[in-house]
Amino acid sequence: MALLNRRHFLVGSASTLLGLGAGCGSGGSGSEPPSLAGYVLFNEPYGEGATASARIIAARPDGSDRKVVLDQHRLLSVSPDGALLEVQEATGTRNRLLFNTAGERQALLPALAESPTLNALPSAWSPDGQQLLYFSQILFPVPPPFQLTVLNRKGEVVRSVAKTNSWRYGWIGPTTVAWLDLTGTFRLDLNAGGTQLLSDNNAIQALSPDGNYLLAVEPAGASFQVVRQSVATNAKVPLLSGLNGATEARYSRDGRFILVTAVQSSGYVAVRIAASTLAVEATIALPTTGTLLAAPSVVWSPDFQSIAYHWTNVSDTPPSEHLELRGAVGTYSFARNNEPIAWL
Repeated sequence: MALLNRRHFLVGSASTLLGLGAGCGSGGSGSEPPSLAGYVLFNEPYGEGATASARIIAARPDGSDRKVVLDQHRLLSVSPDGALLEVQEATGTRNRLLFNTAGERQALLPALAESPTLNALPSAWSPDGQQLLYFSQILFPVPPPFQLTVLNRKGEVVRSVAKTNSWRYGWIGPTTVAWLDLTGTFRLDLNAGGTQLLSDNNAIQALSPDGNYLLAVEPAGASFQVVRQSVATNAKVPLLSGLNGATEARYSRDGRFILVTAVQSSGYVAVRIAASTLAVEATIALPTTGTLLAAPSVVWSPDFQSIAYHWTNVSDTPPSEHLELRGAVGTYSFARNNEPIAWL
């Protein structure tokens, strides 16, 4: 296992921290880092060619109080308590790191044979926020080409989990991780050990936080349907039918809702389903005319009443990208070229 060059980050990065207070190193100023509760966090690319980079932006849902959280970095994920940001340098060696909301570095994450030219995929945080299920790509792919590893908040390797062909992974309980592969859905209890096959259904999209149910998008005649499948009995219950397709089906972190981004005859919709009753509670239509959504793109608000999503207007020349909010907050369009990551 090789670590990226720490010296490069400490003295070679030209990162600038704006809006939320400057800081460097892991010591901090001793004051409490600012809370980003109520903000939408997104990546904003800028520049072209050799000068291309990105910055992490936080803004209120109406676009006010816009802040640059961290320049020359991309946001990957946010810890459950909103205190830590997993980021990747937008240029150079593409180090992955943990920062607090004041822009103070907390940890450098290991490279684990990952190509520095790749845009990294986000880690999955454990329910208590103390560990990350970390995804990396092997430089010279000999199937399977991806590696899952558990890290602690210091960026230290806790244990290797698995090599996999897929990029769907997460936690089901405080000490159990799960991942979806081309050959099935697996889980591993980090304490007891022993990998268990949950299902060989390769249409699985997600697992419930308690590990009792699977979500799948399956063909149903000439259309598609989203189904919930029991892990214990394999019994299936249709949730949404008559779809042209579905780009995402997942559970909310607390397990209360099933969140689906689907394609109906009228266009794309974001659907919220109550996990306890399996009743559809909300359907929010996304733009269709002259547009093409970049999927998966939908992030739900903390109260699950609104969504933020990224879409591309293919009617423009060249096509233009937008971040838009819809739902209880009304409809608000941010500036172009913004990708939603989190709504805290």
